[in-house]
Amino acid sequence: MIGRLTTASRGFRSHGSIGLTAEARGMSVVRSVLLRLEVRQAGRASKCARNKNHAIAKGQPRFVVKNHGPAQGEKGYCKRCAKLMISRAHDALDGLEADLS
Repeated sequence: MIGRLTTASRGFRSHGSIGLTAEARGMSVVRSVLLRLEVRQAGRASKCARNKNHAIAKGQPRFVVKNHGPAQGEKGYCKRCAKLMISRAHDALDGLEADLS
């Protein structure tokens, strides 16, 4: 049938837990705090969302931050600004980790 997946086509077996994800087996899954972030090539020339004077040429790496919620868009940052943002986030995560110790 078109549009319908059977358990066999999804890689699940009818017996045991072999082939199931940890979540499907009822085990806890470690949640990522790095939600909605990725690096991809710029499909066209654009400007950095943090500093409009920074250009991102077509094909250059572009740090993409997707906004919360469905259909909310995304912002792209140049390599220079992305490194600064990631460095500051790393410092903040280190501080949170230290608070847990």
